[in-house]
Amino acid sequence: MLLLDFVEQVWTFKKKKLVG
Repeated sequence: MLLLDFVEQVWTFKKKKLVG
């Protein structure tokens, strides 16, 4: 489940960048 955690982190970062 390491890959899932990584994808989630990247997705959150992208979302943050999009919002910010």
